[in-house]
Amino acid sequence: MKYFEIKVDEEIYKYLKGKAEPFVDTPNAVLRRELLKKTNGTQGSGSIREFPELPNEIPAALRHTLEVIYLVKQKGISRPEATKIVANRHKIATQTVLDKYCRQLNKKAFEIDKLLDEKDLNGFRKILRNKFSDHKSVIEKFVKKLTDNSGGASKKSRKNKENLGNNHISLRKLEKRGDELLNSEPTSLLINECKYKINTWTEFDKAVVNWLVQNGHLDSSDLPVYAPNSKDRYFLNTECTNPSKEEWTEIQDGIYLNSKFNTPRHIKNVLELINHLSVEKKCNIKVAIR
Repeated sequence: MKYFEIKVDEEIYKYLKGKAEPFVDTPNAVLRRELLKKTNGTQGSGSIREFPELPNEIPAALRHTLEVIYLVKQKGISRPEATKIVANRHKIATQTVLDKYCRQLNKKAFEIDKLLDEKDLNGFRKILRNKFSDHKSVIEKFVKKLTDNSGGASKKSRKNKENLGNNHISLRKLEKRGDELLNSEPTSLLINECKYKINTWTEFDKAVVNWLVQNGHLDSSDLPVYAPNSKDRYFLNTECTNPSKEEWTEIQDGIYLNSKFNTPRHIKNVLELINHLSVEKKCNIKVAIR
């Protein structure tokens, strides 16, 4: 899928920001949801036919929170995806659902994730009982039924996460995922038979460039290499240009790497580099991400 750069005014930017789940949604994801009424790589509410049976009189905040918990624990869906599904189901903003299980429970998103990781949901149960004291019996019944039946879904969810971290994916496949990768980090890099442990996309860049240099595919005479679709930004150069806005690292004498890019750009930069050097078929690059 091609991507295009657009400019929006301050009012539109604030609107997008208000519709986004912090640290999860990208502007593209919000626009996709708002304009196309669907999410990129997320199940729509129409594909989830079963939701927990809950009394009509319980508060909306409790209902939405329990539905998110149900989708995560019973269906093996990630919390951000579950939040979007519940929002679509009730025709409200994703941020509204997020607010109900984060701000109203005085929790951050990462704290909610830790509570969801508990097999018995005991921490979540206590918090909900304190918050919605008039509906303790509903909460107890929901948690008991869910924990009695969630073993298979939990194992499936854990297995999917393990596979994501262990599987090395080709750069071409990662490139197609675009903005989905904005909050991802790499864990391992494979170049042919060489394996590197990495923790950031900058380390990914350095490892690839060092491998190309050490294997005789790259030297200073091949520079500069522009960032894709750019005429004034460099990925590799023989000097540090615009140092106040870029982040340069010296790989060796005469080769400098600029790492001031988001995740999709890191991937595109490396693909552009090996294409520029005509070595894509000589170096099979794969990355494991979390």
